[in-house]
Amino acid sequence: MAKPRTTSFTEEFEPILISAWNRYADRIDKKLLEKTRAAITNIRRVYRFKEKYPSSINFRQPKYRAGYLAAFGQRHAYLPYWHLKKIREYNRDYIPKPKSGNLTITSIGAGASIEIYGLCLFYNEERQDLRRLQLNLIEKIDEWGPTRNIVFGKLLNDKFPKINIKQNHINADITQNDCVKKFAEYHDALISTDIVLIYNVLNEIDTKYASSVYRNIQYILRQANDSILILLMEPNAKKAQPRVKWLLERFVESTEIVLSNNDEDIVFTEEPICITLEETSEGLNDRLFNQPGPHFENSLKRTHMACFVKPWSPIPYEKVQEQLEKYQIRRAKGKFVTTAKGIDNEQQNFLNTCNGIKISLTESQSEDEGSETLDSRFHGNDGKIPDIHPSQCCGERKPE
Repeated sequence: MAKPRTTSFTEEFEPILISAWNRYADRIDKKLLEKTRAAITNIRRVYRFKEKYPSSINFRQPKYRAGYLAAFGQRHAYLPYWHLKKIREYNRDYIPKPKSGNLTITSIGAGASIEIYGLCLFYNEERQDLRRLQLNLIEKIDEWGPTRNIVFGKLLNDKFPKINIKQNHINADITQNDCVKKFAEYHDALISTDIVLIYNVLNEIDTKYASSVYRNIQYILRQANDSILILLMEPNAKKAQPRVKWLLERFVESTEIVLSNNDEDIVFTEEPICITLEETSEGLNDRLFNQPGPHFENSLKRTHMACFVKPWSPIPYEKVQEQLEKYQIRRAKGKFVTTAKGIDNEQQNFLNTCNGIKISLTESQSEDEGSETLDSRFHGNDGKIPDIHPSQCCGERKPE
């Protein structure tokens, strides 16, 4: 069984932190250490609403990127591992299985993408289930690029050398109306999404952008060829709740909720997600926290949700299957035909709605040799119905 290498994550993390300052080295020098400690204090105040909360954090500034990674990076890297383990304890069937070793992750507000570490750790902890990882990284801040390169080029390659990682960097702001146009350029990659990751994003977005954000997220969900697991994790500070609650409520209405908790205390004290002070003068955490100033933390309080979305359809999937089997619809010479008799206008309109095109029906046309079944045309080559809206697959709710 292939397992991740045992090198300390904290040791691997130091060059990533340095890159956030636009520097390149293996070790933080004394001057940069002091700047990092000040950045930690600064970013913690922002995320805990100790002062007036800005509509967004300017991560184009190195001090915010470094402060964010130093304050939260190690813990955030483990969050998806914790999240997926929690889901597996409840019902492992909700967790997407790599198809022939392939898995596609779409990360909204990707930043440094350090959370991908936890996903890789979960899937390959016991055996090499994940061999090829497709990442759709949606991020508006280009300055995260060099740090992300260190994450993939050093951390993930060193820890998970047998995973072939392919990245799509989608430069898009999910608060803007032109987002869908940019997503459309990556349609072929987005339709394969297995997991959507929304971590530490909403708390930085003013609620006035809620409708745009939801529309852009829905576009991704509607395009999927298969079911999607959504993992959402946000700070649970009281003043942050309005920025998070609206999307939680929409997901409650339109998806199948797997897990949800508004006040979870996540502790990182046990392997393989243990974060400690090294008790030496050389360790990164000792140099950052084992002295007056910002204190060491190895836990997080978070609002989190996991929800399950089936592919989109204008009518429930089960109803489509029932009707198609009843009328024995098949494709011949580019047309959908049926040998069933007595099809009235209402039934034909139903079929038109299901397929989204005008259907030519005859009572006598036989299926030619080599013709496709409706299952092949309507579901696609992999047997999955495309474009199924989440609100139509989880109960009797109407589309938005």
